[in-house]
Amino acid sequence: MRGEPIFVGLQVADDALRIDLAAFFSAQMGYQLQSLHDAALPQLMIIDLERDWNQTLTRIQTIRSRSPHTEIFATAATADASVLLNVLRAGVQEFLPQPVQKEELYDALERFEMRYQDKVSSSDGRGKLINMLGGKGGVGTTTLAVNLAVSLQEINPASSVVLVDLNLQFGDVALYLDLEPMYTFGDITSDPSRFDEAFLTSLLSRHPSGLYVLPSADRMIEMNLQTVECIERSLEVLQRRFDYVILDSGHLIDDITATALNRTSTLLLISTLTLPAVRNTKRLTNFLSEVNYPNDRIEIIINRYKSKYEISLQDFKNSLKQEPFCIIPNDYTTVSNSVSKGRSLSMINRQAKITKSIKNLAIKLSEGKQKKSLFSRLFKRNK
Repeated sequence: MRGEPIFVGLQVADDALRIDLAAFFSAQMGYQLQSLHDAALPQLMIIDLERDWNQTLTRIQTIRSRSPHTEIFATAATADASVLLNVLRAGVQEFLPQPVQKEELYDALERFEMRYQDKVSSSDGRGKLINMLGGKGGVGTTTLAVNLAVSLQEINPASSVVLVDLNLQFGDVALYLDLEPMYTFGDITSDPSRFDEAFLTSLLSRHPSGLYVLPSADRMIEMNLQTVECIERSLEVLQRRFDYVILDSGHLIDDITATALNRTSTLLLISTLTLPAVRNTKRLTNFLSEVNYPNDRIEIIINRYKSKYEISLQDFKNSLKQEPFCIIPNDYTTVSNSVSKGRSLSMINRQAKITKSIKNLAIKLSEGKQKKSLFSRLFKRNK
């Protein structure tokens, strides 16, 4: 099945069930039980639902925050529909009713292995997923995400680019592009049985630049329906369909953005040279290091740069111990004009330094990505 085993952890209070599960996984080729005392979390964790739901939710959230790559199976003797819905929203991928039947466990593992193989082979034949995450709110993440996506489309018109607004509560991507979308992320949950490439593509809006956009949901009830599985399946489909998938993830790490991190090819952390932004960006990089997120995927962008700021560029480098990947100059007038008119920076002022800087960022990010032949692109789009 694989060269290296998949490690499994058991957080199960019932002794008999824990012994049965341990025996089951010990007999499975390619799986190995892992002690819960190990510092690193396994690829698969099975936990039982406590009677105290808040305690169970805390356990699930702790696992998700420490290791976004870990999948969680939950098991319980009894659980009502509301509890099941809540654990699925919290990031649980499978539920196993007790007594656990081997057939159901085999089926759950088969689905798990399909997802696992997708993760380990995420780069081959799939679009590059560029995830943009702010060190704090207000550092210009949406402005950069929108204009980076437009620039990627403009520098290579033959490529396909989609911009996804993962800031599910306060997303402004559609506003920044002056789009009035017929559909949003909320419509993905309207008919799960139709979830495929054709269905998802039909929900996208098209910008005049050629860029495709998936806006965040408008209504709170739709936001609450977004689940980890929904986000994971959406990104999987979009990576098969598009050459570049750009995510505006806001500035918070939650179950949704943690799921996106699993599939991220390049994580762009956005900061400014202000004390709160630098402090929070450092906290964020420390957190990612603690959960063993690959450092070679992380690049730091300094936005709104000007020579006289409260923190110098050298102090920033000393604090983060990392060279910025790109420095975007401050240009309040051009950006304000762009946002108020719902037009990209390249449409407002193609010769502005900020526009050229974002274009150079797009060129750097597209370097090394093989261009597909016309035949392969047409075949891909008409599958």
